[in-house]
Amino acid sequence: MSIIRWDPFSVADQFSKDIFGGMLPQTAMNAPTTDIYVQDDKELVVEAQMVGFNEKDIDINVSDGNLEIRAEKKQQQSESKHGSKRYVLRETAQSFYRSIRLPRYADESKIDAKLENGCLSIRVPFKQLPKPKSIAIKTAGK
Repeated sequence: MSIIRWDPFSVADQFSKDIFGGMLPQTAMNAPTTDIYVQDDKELVVEAQMVGFNEKDIDINVSDGNLEIRAEKKQQQSESKHGSKRYVLRETAQSFYRSIRLPRYADESKIDAKLENGCLSIRVPFKQLPKPKSIAIKTAGK
């Protein structure tokens, strides 16, 4: 089994290099890497690098055969003063959205998600598919 990683921003990055000398918007450069693969023909695995996010920042939903991952975190502005100098840390926000079409034999009722060391791992088990039934051919008159 091989894992193929598709970077949706690679085309935009090349375009950015050609036109703007490599200045791609910061939001695109911060998009988490997401790997999607099938493990042992038994489950679909989605792994997203969500460093800095915690469980309350991430929302996972399944609707109409689509797995949706949304994440948003915000940091508030803080201000401090040391002598005659004033330091201001401004608010920053980071958001992420990914929609993945699930195969028709995915068992949506048994999806499991875990966040560990900045890696969000979602496992979607497959339903047991019915085995093909062999049909005997009868000859006419027998």
